[in-house]
Amino acid sequence: MEKKSQNTFENHFGISEDRALEIMRDLTAYARTAGTPFTAALLHKDGSVFLREQNRVSQEKDASMHAELLLLQRGARKAGRADLSEFILITTCEPCPMCSGAIYWSGIRKVIYGLSVPEIGEAGLSQLKIRMQDIVNDRINDESPDMLIFGGICNDEIRGLFKK
Repeated sequence: MEKKSQNTFENHFGISEDRALEIMRDLTAYARTAGTPFTAALLHKDGSVFLREQNRVSQEKDASMHAELLLLQRGARKAGRADLSEFILITTCEPCPMCSGAIYWSGIRKVIYGLSVPEIGEAGLSQLKIRMQDIVNDRINDESPDMLIFGGICNDEIRGLFKK
């Protein structure tokens, strides 16, 4: 990776791309152990992990138990407030429309993901063809800066989670 592109990533996200790769690899290992390709973490601005979570749809028999939603719920309780704007969210797969909306309402404005929605579909899972970017940065009466979204980290490793 060029020094310039790494500095740009770090300037936008506040953590190095190397640190993001390290965390994504940890989430991938966590996903293997958890038996689901869907895992996510909340990071402090310094890149340290605040919390991590996994998709629990199958275990809880509840379609809303996505890793990102569970992470936001636990994060708000642990932080003692609903506003999670001081955190960065990193997740193995691009958040679905439900999770994207919740991330937006939580105040988080920096999201890093692995596989995109089209790539998740290519891996064999049904998906709504709605991208996070289209949900969170098309707003009414909100002058806050657009959410920073970066995808495509550890794609090969994450794709491997979908192979049985």
